[in-house]
Amino acid sequence: MARGVQPLFLECDRSQVITCWIGIAVYTAMNIWFGAWLVMNLDQTGSWPWLLVLTTLVALFVADVMSGVVHWATDTWFDEIMSERVISIAREHHLHPHHIVGYGVRDYIAYSAWPTMIMLGPIGMILTLLPTPSPVLFHVVWLMFIISTCMYFGTYAHRLGHKRSEWALVRLMQRCHLLIDVRHHNVHHRDNHDVRYCVITGWANYVCDRIGFWRGLERVIHRLTGAVPRENDYVWFARYQPHSPRRGKYVIGPLGPDGKAVMTVVEADGGSADHPRGAVHS
Repeated sequence: MARGVQPLFLECDRSQVITCWIGIAVYTAMNIWFGAWLVMNLDQTGSWPWLLVLTTLVALFVADVMSGVVHWATDTWFDEIMSERVISIAREHHLHPHHIVGYGVRDYIAYSAWPTMIMLGPIGMILTLLPTPSPVLFHVVWLMFIISTCMYFGTYAHRLGHKRSEWALVRLMQRCHLLIDVRHHNVHHRDNHDVRYCVITGWANYVCDRIGFWRGLERVIHRLTGAVPRENDYVWFARYQPHSPRRGKYVIGPLGPDGKAVMTVVEADGGSADHPRGAVHS
C-alpha cells in the first residue's frame, strides 16, 4: 500500500479473496497458453514482418478500448448490490481519486481478469485448438495475446494516471504516449467522469470521445432497458459529498437529446431546477 494513503475497501472476505485469486490464476494460465501457442507456431508468421508490427499497433488500440469498456461499464451501469466490493472501490475512486494508489497487485490484476477472460477466453481457446494453424490465425492469436497482456496491467496503467512513476522507463513510455499520464487522465475526473475512460495508452480516448461513442452506447442501452447512466455514481456523491458541485437530492429522469440523463436537483433551500446530468453547479 502506498504510504499515507488509506483506501476504504482494502478489507475483503474469504469469498472475495478466492474469487480474485481464481480470476488471476485462470487469466494467467490463459495468457501463458496464448504465448505458448504462438511459440509453437512461429513458422506461421509468414513473409510479412510488417504485418506483425501493424497487428501489434492495432492490438494496443483495441486493448485501450477494452480498458475503456470495463471502466465505462463499471462507472455507468453497476451498483454495489451487483458487485459490492468492486463497485464500492469504483465509487470511492471518484470521491477520492488518489486512493487507487493504495490498493495492491491482487486487486489491480483481478479487476481486469474476469472481464478479459469473458471477452477473449472462449474465442481464444476455440482458435488455438483448431487443428490447422495458418498465418492469418497466428496474427489473430498474436492480437489477442497483446490485448490480454496489456489488460493484465490495465489497472496499474490507470494508477499511472494518478501518481508519477518512479521508473524512468515508464516515464519515457508516457512521454512517447505508450502509457497514460496524470495530465491526460485528470480530464476524466473533472465534472462528470464521463470522458477519457480508456486508461492504458489513451489513444482510443481521442476517437471514442470525439465520435460520441460512449454517449451513443448509453442512448441505446437506455432505450432498450430504461437504465439511467451513472445513476449510482450520483447517489454516492449526493450521499457522501453533499456540499460538492453535485450536492442536493438528485431525482434522475430519462435521457435528453444529447444522451445525458435529465436530473431534477433539489437544492438545500428547497428550490429545484432541471439540469442535464453533468450540468449541475452549486
